[in-house]
Amino acid sequence: MKVIYRKRQTGRTTELLDLAEETGVTIVCHSLAEANRLRAQAKYEGRKIKPPISIVTVLDQYRGLQLAGKYLIDNLDLCLSTLFPRATIAAAVLEDTEDHSTDPHVLVAEHDGSDEQDTQIAFEQYIDNGRGSLEEVRELKKRIGNSYGKTRIARLVFDEGDQG
Repeated sequence: MKVIYRKRQTGRTTELLDLAEETGVTIVCHSLAEANRLRAQAKYEGRKIKPPISIVTVLDQYRGLQLAGKYLIDNLDLCLSTLFPRATIAAAVLEDTEDHSTDPHVLVAEHDGSDEQDTQIAFEQYIDNGRGSLEEVRELKKRIGNSYGKTRIARLVFDEGDQG
């Protein structure tokens, strides 16, 4: 499952519309008004997508039946608050089924090895031609040991707005 996790007004729904157009998968919204808004936006932009539906429509039309197929959920937090209107959702668990082992990774260290140990650093890591993979960064972590204090491996996620 792909998770689009960014702040408001950063193109999350636009990315979801792109996915809907590429895959032919239906978008589920938190309300009928939002489904209609997305339908109108898609039409205005000339997108070819299946009509978005609301979570309430899903519950009303498919009560007691198991849904099959794939769905794209827009604003999952709002869908959950529609399902649980008087409750506060304290946490949710999502399974990440994508393989990220070939995504670019970096090693972040507690300090740079000097006497001034109050600056965290990330090791320079080339990421072309498959370098920077999880496996490669794990090897780097083994090689340097604890010379730079505690180390952690981080997966790089690039900001789509910075295509430099």
